[in-house]
Amino acid sequence: MIDNFDQILTELKFCRKRSILAKTAAWEATARPEQRMPEGDWFGWFIMAGRGFGKTRTGAETVKQLVLSGKYKRICLLGETYDQVRSIMVNGESGLMAVHSKDDRPKFKSSRRELIWPNGAIATCHSAENCEALRGPQFDLAWIDELAKFDDAEEVWNQLMFCLRLGTAPKVIITTTPRPRKIIMELMNRENIHLTRGSTFDNASHLPPRFLEMIQSEYGNTNLGRQEIEGELLSFDTAALWNHASFKYEKLTAAALKKHRVVIAIDPATTSGCNSNETGLVVASRCGDKYFILEDFSEIMQPEVWAQKAYELYKKYNAEEIIVENNQGGEILMAMLHSFAKAPWKNVRAKESKYKRAQPIASLYQQDKVRHAKKFEILEEQLLKAHVKFADDRMDAMVWALFSLMQKTEEIQENGPLLAWG
Repeated sequence: MIDNFDQILTELKFCRKRSILAKTAAWEATARPEQRMPEGDWFGWFIMAGRGFGKTRTGAETVKQLVLSGKYKRICLLGETYDQVRSIMVNGESGLMAVHSKDDRPKFKSSRRELIWPNGAIATCHSAENCEALRGPQFDLAWIDELAKFDDAEEVWNQLMFCLRLGTAPKVIITTTPRPRKIIMELMNRENIHLTRGSTFDNASHLPPRFLEMIQSEYGNTNLGRQEIEGELLSFDTAALWNHASFKYEKLTAAALKKHRVVIAIDPATTSGCNSNETGLVVASRCGDKYFILEDFSEIMQPEVWAQKAYELYKKYNAEEIIVENNQGGEILMAMLHSFAKAPWKNVRAKESKYKRAQPIASLYQQDKVRHAKKFEILEEQLLKAHVKFADDRMDAMVWALFSLMQKTEEIQENGPLLAWG
């Protein structure tokens, strides 16, 4: 009886090992050369590539390989937010839970933010938003996802480095799309870090052809495309979203305007005193793949003044809607507007950073798809300085206007077409 039980255990262990080997063999068979773990004694593997390259899958497979070797027992999973660590690095389609076979898959203890492998290895989830939490723990392996997005990437990196003090050969894996950050430029040139570069099109065989055609059509030959698709690290000057050559002018006739979709966008200031910010009020239109900035009526105004002006412009241009950013006092503001005039007031709330929302708009300019009805000096000055300081009035209103016109559905989405996919 005991002999039979031992035989069953032996067979179960063999089946489990065969399952693990099969999953590992599948990755070894499909991984591209640049997705395979570097040989030799490396401390860091820095994978900087375009969206859809396969960075997440590569990071997850590498962590899995190192953990199952039995040499790495304490792992840090570090992302911009805890939700992103959980939804992408852990539970994502290419995350850690997905790349393991049933027999070697870790258990995710959500309340403790831990993954626990059958061999006893433990991964702890951390976020860049709370890098102070890295002052206590210690690790022998870390995986950082989207380091270039972190608000204070240098500080987060430094805190993590103090934690990598276990074992004889601690390692860190960095997977990120590029941005011109100091820490990114430094890591590219460190001798103990293996650098892998790549583009979205390197993984073309695993991506829908329609998707590849869309991003090439919409973002080819733009700075955003160079960064997010080609994985190119733009210099700070190159990262400027607009330059003087971006602005081209064309005045539309009344007859031509009848063929256009027109929207009015407002970025309200929180106060209206003499030292207040201006309220952004911009009129924009679209006809086919061409966009036009028709009016910029931004100035310091009380709510009833800009509401009246917006309503007059709505009637003048036969506009589709009036878009109002309502991050401040949204419900009260919208109630006031609906009682003021029966017009299609649409409220929007920003979830992404202003710079991120502006990137697809800047791409329209780079593709020569935007015209100004005349020279808008203050607005254009704000656009030229956007990579240094994003203005909260004219520029923000203009971005919301063009952003809404870009959408193919009636609802305004908080993520632009490129920014919506990961």
